[in-house]
Amino acid sequence: MSEVTEFLTLTCTIRRKTIAISSTSGTNSYTWANASTSVPCSVQVDSRYQAQRAMRENGAIDYRVYFEPGTDVAVGDRLTSVTDGTGTAVFSGQHFEVFSPANGDVYNGEYSKVMAHLRAGGGTQ
Repeated sequence: MSEVTEFLTLTCTIRRKTIAISSTSGTNSYTWANASTSVPCSVQVDSRYQAQRAMRENGAIDYRVYFEPGTDVAVGDRLTSVTDGTGTAVFSGQHFEVFSPANGDVYNGEYSKVMAHLRAGGGTQ
């Protein structure tokens, strides 16, 4: 195990949106389903100046979320049910919205990282 993945002390559920066309109205219908559960991760607040500015302007806090290399996580996914090693909810009733593609340490494949918003005031899963 790498030094980075040793710090993946949380787990989360990755939820993905599917789009279907309603047979009655002909409009898009969206549903969320679990793509993966109990995924090891680490959630770190993004302390860059740009992130702080976005938090003030948009009411969203940016986080860097780290995963094991090759974890299937994509832009538009929601990260929910974030818990610690004892099963205690860390962000109870809230979800992260992934807004950047997964990238990692291109030199040695130590981790995958995405950027995600946590909306101020919470939100449902």
